[in-house]
Amino acid sequence: MYNGEEFQFSGPIADFNLRYALGSKFNHDHQYEALVFNEQPFTFEINTSDMTLTGPTLADEAKEEISRTLKSNFIRIKSEIQDAKKELMLDFPMDLAVPFVFMFYATQFSQAIHFDDKFIQLDFSLQHLKLLKPKQLRLLKDIESQFYGETNPAGDDVLFQFHIDDNLFNSFFSVLTTIDKMFSSRDLAKMYPKAN
Repeated sequence: MYNGEEFQFSGPIADFNLRYALGSKFNHDHQYEALVFNEQPFTFEINTSDMTLTGPTLADEAKEEISRTLKSNFIRIKSEIQDAKKELMLDFPMDLAVPFVFMFYATQFSQAIHFDDKFIQLDFSLQHLKLLKPKQLRLLKDIESQFYGETNPAGDDVLFQFHIDDNLFNSFFSVLTTIDKMFSSRDLAKMYPKAN
């Protein structure tokens, strides 16, 4: 409504930019360098000169007010989606959101992330999370691995793949075979008074 009269408007969005850049942040709780996605400055602009109006003639100040109101509402909705407000999430297409949420948080535990035209690859290792000691690292080896079977028999792209190499097992077994502390049956019995 403008001066008691209804009007309609339409027009292109001049600039819309929502971006995240890959960076890093030191995780003080677990003492490793975590990969993180940092949101870049958000832009949403409408040129009032490109607006098409149906109804009363609007002053330039009124057009600017429409532009500011649209921008404010859009930023509010974006913030509510990012904050996962319950009332919005009920109707939000979760099949679209879940892969991005997984990528956002899983990246923080990955050693590296790779993007190509179709797939995103996340690399994980216990070494990156500082869970292995130097003598355990010596039991690992360089492995050149690659994914295969990127399509199913029908020719559709696969949704996801897990690729596990020897170093996963080497990491776990190196922990078991390099335990510094030894326990005798007497030491173990002391932990349970009823066993004495």
